[in-house]
Amino acid sequence: VWTVVEGDVVWFATRRSSKKARNLAVNRHIALTWHEGGETYVDGTVRLVDDPDHKRHLWTVLPYDAAQFFGSADNPDLLFVEVTPAKAVRFSAGTNGP
Repeated sequence: VWTVVEGDVVWFATRRSSKKARNLAVNRHIALTWHEGGETYVDGTVRLVDDPDHKRHLWTVLPYDAAQFFGSADNPDLLFVEVTPAKAVRFSAGTNGP
C-alpha cells in the first residue's frame, strides 16, 4: 500500500470490491506498518471516501501512477481510505545501527 500524508491523516487507495475494503467497512480499526527510511507503525481508525471531487484531488497527489491499477479517478471501484492515527511510532537507525 502506497500512502499519502495530508495534515494529520494518512490516505491510500484500494478497490471497493477488495476484501480489504469489505473488512474496513465492518471494522474501522486499522494497523499499518511500512519501512521507508525507517520503520513506521500507525494504529488508528478509517473512513472510506468515495466522493468524486475528493477522489480526483487525491488522485493527483498519489506517489505513483495509479492509472496502472485503477484506470482513472472516476473508476467506480476506486475507494480512498482515510486513516486517522490514534498512535504512531517511527524508528530509524543511525549510521552505527539502532
